[in-house]
Amino acid sequence: MAKGSAKILVCGRFHAEALNWLKSQADVKHSSDSSPTPEDLAWAEGLLIRSKTAINKDLLDQAPNLKVVVTATSGFDHIDLEAAEKSGVSCYHVPETQSIAAAELTIMLMMAACRKFTLASSQLHKGDWQRELLLGKQLTGQSLGIVGLGRVGKEVAERALALGLKVSAFDPYIQEHDPSIPMLGFEELLRSSDIVTLHVPKTSKTRHM
Repeated sequence: MAKGSAKILVCGRFHAEALNWLKSQADVKHSSDSSPTPEDLAWAEGLLIRSKTAINKDLLDQAPNLKVVVTATSGFDHIDLEAAEKSGVSCYHVPETQSIAAAELTIMLMMAACRKFTLASSQLHKGDWQRELLLGKQLTGQSLGIVGLGRVGKEVAERALALGLKVSAFDPYIQEHDPSIPMLGFEELLRSSDIVTLHVPKTSKTRHM
């Protein structure tokens, strides 16, 4: 490691290959715990975190040398951006990284709900198969309302259309969108949809939506 390398504190679990690369570029300490110790914070110039590590005034006060925080998540509601700015700490996130995974999970959950997968799995494990209780619905032909047609919402819409769902969306911030997806008001979307999925950031306007 070259003299004067940045001191990076890694909090939480990360892939070994990624950690090995980072160690080739910087002086790295790795804490498997999401809550760093005061000693590690006093040492660190950079933090690599996930959502379980909250960046707030108390943590920042213990990290006088901290210059940058990178969260390996698309969301950043676990970071007090105002407190970080006052402390002169730059913060970064990775908004594109989980879009496809989140969209695939959304489709999986829709299928599981429509096909009563949880009940079927429970019956199977108990050895009490009652097929008449498992009559579900097929996704094809269902009306899907997507709240938030951003990075994840667009990926969900693409997969839903391929599966034959009728897709509409609500997003007051989207100016240009796929013309095959009607944009509706929020209440109208709720009334007209068989399934509703929400893909919005956690803000004061979306909290408890």
